Amino acid sequence: SINFRLRIPNWVAEHYSRDQSDADGDDRKHSKFRADESVPADFRATNDDYRGSRLSRGHMAPAGAHKQSQPALDDTFVLSSNIVPQELSNNGSDWLRLERFTKGLLQRFSDVHVVSGPLWQAEPEPHDGTVAAPTAAGRPKARRGVVTYAVIGEHQLAVPTHLFKVVLATDA
Repeated sequence: SINFRLRIPNWVAEHYSRDQSDADGDDRKHSKFRADESVPADFRATNDDYRGSRLSRGHMAPAGAHKQSQPALDDTFVLSSNIVPQELSNNGSDWLRLERFTKGLLQRFSDVHVVSGPLWQAEPEPHDGTVAAPTAAGRPKARRGVVTYAVIGEHQLAVPTHLFKVVLATDA
């Protein structure tokens, strides 16, 4: 599901099956990040949007989980429909470990269904113009919150503050 206003996916759904086989020879070095031609040009993310941003192009559906064929692997590199701006420290560390864990569930389950996407955490909006005192959980207490987010590039791609991944693992 593509969000034309934010120019990134709302969510991406995948299904891994133990029956899938990763083809030998399908390699991400042959894949290139590219604009999603199915998205109208005014709402399309481009590689230029990421240049100079210090953010990486983070896969929602990981390339390494889609090596059945070169076209399947290439499809994971489409901007707007599968890629969101991510801090490199998250993309190459915590998110990568979560992707590997999810694919690794196939060692115990026959099918794994995954939905991933971006999130934005609201910041508290103090009602009197002062900073609200934190709650016991360390979060400021506020009656209302405001969602703000950074944007990058000429097309102003939204930069999520958080990512989510919902996983359902089943056996036949």
